[in-house]
Amino acid sequence: MRLLFALISMLFFAGFASLRAQRPTISPSVIYPGENVLTISTLSGIRGIRVRIHNPRHAPFVQLRKTGIIDGCPTAREIEMRIEVASEPVLLRVYVETCDGRIDSVNVRLNDTWNLDEVPFPDAEVGEEVCRPFRIYTGRGVYLDSISIPEPQASLRFSFPPPLRIEVGTTYRYNVCFKADKPGIYKFPVITWIQRRQPSGGYTNYPVTDTGVIRVLPKRNTVDLTDIPFDTMSHNNPVSVTDPTTFRSVAIPNAMIPPKGKFFVGSYDLLGLTGGYSVADELLVFAGVAAPLPDDWGGVNGDLFGAWSLGAKLGTQLFGKLNLAAGCHFGQSTLDKEFTPDQVDSRIIVTVPYAAISYGTDDARVSIIGGYAFKQHKRWFEDHPTWGDTLDVFNKDVEFGAFGGDYRFAKHWKVAGEVAYMKTVDVVPIITTIRYFTNRFAIDVGAGYAGIILNDADMPPFPILPIISGVFVF
Repeated sequence: MRLLFALISMLFFAGFASLRAQRPTISPSVIYPGENVLTISTLSGIRGIRVRIHNPRHAPFVQLRKTGIIDGCPTAREIEMRIEVASEPVLLRVYVETCDGRIDSVNVRLNDTWNLDEVPFPDAEVGEEVCRPFRIYTGRGVYLDSISIPEPQASLRFSFPPPLRIEVGTTYRYNVCFKADKPGIYKFPVITWIQRRQPSGGYTNYPVTDTGVIRVLPKRNTVDLTDIPFDTMSHNNPVSVTDPTTFRSVAIPNAMIPPKGKFFVGSYDLLGLTGGYSVADELLVFAGVAAPLPDDWGGVNGDLFGAWSLGAKLGTQLFGKLNLAAGCHFGQSTLDKEFTPDQVDSRIIVTVPYAAISYGTDDARVSIIGGYAFKQHKRWFEDHPTWGDTLDVFNKDVEFGAFGGDYRFAKHWKVAGEVAYMKTVDVVPIITTIRYFTNRFAIDVGAGYAGIILNDADMPPFPILPIISGVFVF
């Protein structure tokens, strides 16, 4: 009886050992940052190999080669992979289909997870060398083969140079020095090469990469420069150009306010003059005048027409690209005909409160303006059939609205346009221009179309008129 029991036990353990001998093995048993060659072995022969990345977030860091269907049922197969990260716990599950129809799997994981440092350097001038300490700390002992930096302007300084062993719980420190020959922002890798405990495929160490960052300024004795913005990699950027007249579409104001202290003057078709000053970042005051020609003064050599206005606009940025503003104009226009030299034939006094909303940037913006015009008319009648010579005074208040915008299509060029509506005006004028601008002035050349008729008015003899304007900002 005892002999039978012993025989059964020997057969059981022999079968178990045979089963274990048929299961695939992987060497090395861990993977490392950088290149890896894994050898998969099984006595049953290998028909196919596939690898599943346990965490999909790690998929961009893993590159696989030599997997898939395998011919000839070899008992050993090498697969290759590259791991592009040292700071994530990458875990792979390797599935092996053997030639007897079984599918076995083996887990393989990254050997260690490292905390990577980004070390900022103090600002330096061109030609000045600046050094900063870097460190290696690990909870288990490692052997440091070497340290390398691909940036040619950086160098290494050691108290105890590698190769050397870093014991458990100790910190190894070394210095990285940087000396630049031109200004800019430099971001460069510092690669420590750690020895592998299980080398394979000719790979004996693996990279762990920290990062250095430094801003290099021009020499102060050669360039009068107070600061270089930290968000640029270039030291010779071209001068930026912005339209300085973003407070209007063409002629109608929008919701934008120039920066505090800005002053502007402008001319429209050489007859209309305008000027303004930004009292604060949120407040603009301005004035305009359409002066009559000198030979029409007094209404003796033709019809005299003149106008003037004063106004203020208060605005703010609500959020993002959206701006709101409210303003008010007060003005007066005068018409004096030649055949009534002793009387002013028409005078209109107007108060115009309005609101504006603008959306966009200085490169592309649209604006909507709406308001109400309180108008008082004073009109002189000569030989009126009922009242004779008389002055008629009446109010003709009316709402108005306008839409405008501009779009930048080149460094110094924009297209701009606007359309306006007022019930008591017999046309809906549409203006389009091409604008050339620098940081100090903008010149518009275009046309105005007055062919959309209201109030059963007659078509003007010249519905298209040229538009020329120039606005200078100081």
